[in-house]
Amino acid sequence: MKKQDVKTIQTTLRFMRFKKGCSDEIQLYIDEQIKELMLDPEIGFLQKGDLKGIRAHTFEYKKKEYNILYSFSRTCLRLLQIGTQENYSRVLRQMLR
Repeated sequence: MKKQDVKTIQTTLRFMRFKKGCSDEIQLYIDEQIKELMLDPEIGFLQKGDLKGIRAHTFEYKKKEYNILYSFSRTCLRLLQIGTQENYSRVLRQMLR
């Protein structure tokens, strides 16, 4: 998928709250990760089971792993959740209920 295909980004309130609570430094790093997802939305790995259709992009920042959970269509990247590796799937399952 080409960058010009992904024209809009939608975020959940949960995603924005997490990002807003981070330092400016990590917020900029998260923005870089989002740009990577816009360039190639298929870089994340597909989830299984009740999370089917959702992808997870993992990145490391200061020796801590984070996941961005997202879905995408031809023109839209939807950012669902961001958090540490330890609890991302539990939180997303709660959010989908």
